Formats: sequence, C-alpha cells, structure tokens
Amino acid sequence: MPLSQTVTIELTPETAARLNAAVAEGLYPDLAQAVSAVVNVWDDQEQARTDLRSLLEAGMASGPGEPAEQVFKRLRQRYGK
Repeated sequence: MPLSQTVTIELTPETAARLNAAVAEGLYPDLAQAVSAVVNVWDDQEQARTDLRSLLEAGMASGPGEPAEQVFKRLRQRYGK
C-alpha cells in the first residue's frame, strides 16, 4: 500500500474555509496535514465508541443490576453522608 494516496473530495464552503484558516494560522503546514488531523480525531472518536460499546456489553452480560437507591444508601452508610 502506498504511503499516501490522492483523494478528491468536495467540502462545504464553511468547512473549506475552516481548514484553510487553520493552515493560514500556521496550525498545519498544508491542507493535507489539516485533513489528516481531522481524520485522526475521527479515528479516536470511533475507538472511544467501540470501547464504550464493549464496556456496555460487558456490563449487560455481568448479570442483573442493583437499584441505584440501594447503592446510594449503602454508600451513605459506609461514608457517613
């Protein structure tokens, strides 16, 4: 697989302006780097969603829950509030 690939995309004028402004402000050396940064954030969010989904599934598989009021009552008794 090549290290990079040219891809043509259409952006809304607002999105293009934001990317161009980030480059003009010196946050990124060029548009490719700016777009790459956005994709990296997207990847991070997707990983967080995957992790959360796994945690939810593990919680659901762990058995029945306990009513919150019982948990809070036990915590109040233990910690005095």
